[in-house]
Amino acid sequence: NNIHINNRKRLERYISYYKETGKVISKSNLVNKKLYDFDLIGLRVNREELNKRISLRLDKMFEEGLLNEARELYNKKYKNFSNIIGYKELKMYFENLISLEEAKDLIKQNTKKYAKRQLTWFNNQMDDISWFDVDYDNINNTLEEIKKYLSK
Repeated sequence: NNIHINNRKRLERYISYYKETGKVISKSNLVNKKLYDFDLIGLRVNREELNKRISLRLDKMFEEGLLNEARELYNKKYKNFSNIIGYKELKMYFENLISLEEAKDLIKQNTKKYAKRQLTWFNNQMDDISWFDVDYDNINNTLEEIKKYLSK
């Protein structure tokens, strides 16, 4: 197992588990122990649709005052300002390092990367998700597919 020698708490848990069960802790023998009977359902949107929705959402956020809100936080020297997607790019704009259009493009780009990382995380961490493709033009089809799946 890949437990660092200085991680005392994790080492103690590992040794305790081994003494109790005679087995090593692994992802496989912990994941399979569900406390409740449940199904994980994931909604998948094709990349083109997702990118379009990210762009529309960002445009709406700017219309609703994102720039002013970000400027207020920047002026107040909010300490986590640079960790938030959207704000860290606007910080570069406020500091005259990039144009507003470049900041918007960066926000879109970083939001798309974040969405991809989320999907990768779900795929790597939870192998028992039942994925359904979302059809925004006919959302009722997606809902019917999910209802059919759940009724089995």
